Amino acid sequence: MKKDWDWNVYYDERHDPPMRATLEQVFGYWEERAPGYAVDLGCGSGNDTIHMLKAGWRVLAMDKTEDGIKRLMDRPDIPDLSKLETKVAEFEDYVLPSVDWVNASYALPFCEPDAFPDLWRKIRTALKPGGVFSAHFFGPHDGWVKHGLTIHTRDELETMLDGLNILFFDEIEEDTANAYQKTKHWHVFKVVASCPQ
Repeated sequence: MKKDWDWNVYYDERHDPPMRATLEQVFGYWEERAPGYAVDLGCGSGNDTIHMLKAGWRVLAMDKTEDGIKRLMDRPDIPDLSKLETKVAEFEDYVLPSVDWVNASYALPFCEPDAFPDLWRKIRTALKPGGVFSAHFFGPHDGWVKHGLTIHTRDELETMLDGLNILFFDEIEEDTANAYQKTKHWHVFKVVASCPQ
């Protein structure tokens, strides 16, 4: 990729934001069942992981930076360490375990484009029947397209999600500040989908 990302800036700026809509959708979908086992891909400093743990999920939190995992483990708001596993790894190189939930908030666009098809196969294989997938994807109008990220059109995502039940699909385009305090054009798809039982 063309840009070297300073993840420490992102972690500092995005500390303890409100719960994402994708997580709210998953919790609503799962409310009749006991929490299961989840993987949080690209967990960073653990904002989503904390919400998942508080909801009773067992979570494998994975990030490619040791600093992200350290920040997660140093958080005073971790509710139950016995339900948390961590892994420092490039998620495209890791064979995912069988899980009830794969979460990837703003992480998948940073997979190398050539590696994404294989990663997507791993995600689909990892999901148990009835399992749920939640993620954010960047669209072709996003301001970071020039950095060589993995980008998807709406049609491409709909094809990718074929065979899953789409529970939530929202597309946004807006100009707001990013973690580096620079105005950025965002073109984002928010997706939640479930595997057939």
